[in-house]
Amino acid sequence: MLRIIVVLTVISLVPEAVAISARQLPRPCGVYTAIATDTTLDISDQASRKLYHPNVDRGPQYPTELRSQHIEGQARVSFVLDTLGHVIRNSAQIIDESHPAFGQSVCEFLTRAKFAPISVTGRLLTTSITNATFKFTIGAR
Repeated sequence: MLRIIVVLTVISLVPEAVAISARQLPRPCGVYTAIATDTTLDISDQASRKLYHPNVDRGPQYPTELRSQHIEGQARVSFVLDTLGHVIRNSAQIIDESHPAFGQSVCEFLTRAKFAPISVTGRLLTTSITNATFKFTIGAR
């Protein structure tokens, strides 16, 4: 009798644990491939942010439907830059997003984005960028 009670308790906890971990997993921008890197920059860190420079005129496109409804939000992503500053194909993942359309817009942007290559002591590095946040706001920029 005791054994059955323990089993039922464990089984009832499993779905909750699976649901929690599924929400925390990143969502890839299409097919995801793990890439070996030389270093990682966490853009939420002030010192790391000084090395991170997008070389683009415009960022992600504001989703038309969300703009017309005056919905603001953000998408936080991770991706890998090669030694020339291009995002390596299939390396981008959405860490979190306030709306799926914001995440999709950032994924599309990363396919054409160019960044300043990351260099440390003159050596160009393949770099994993984490916690890069793209904010979508309506109004003066």
